[in-house]
Amino acid sequence: MLLKMPKELNMNNRSIRLIIILVFIIGFSGTIFIMKNNDHIECETVVRKFKNYDGETVTRTEHVCKEEYSF
Repeated sequence: MLLKMPKELNMNNRSIRLIIILVFIIGFSGTIFIMKNNDHIECETVVRKFKNYDGETVTRTEHVCKEEYSF
């Protein structure tokens, strides 16, 4: 015994599938775009050396970016 779905429900099902597929494609494309454009060209690594209160030399490495947005 097979039940047939009404056309209205079937059309609604197709639109939901289409929306899910489009959201997936847009999300995937956005992720790839961010990964490809995250090149850190304007970033540099700064190494700072200083002496602490005990007289030991301490080295601190910092990643400094001049970009306004860094993903």
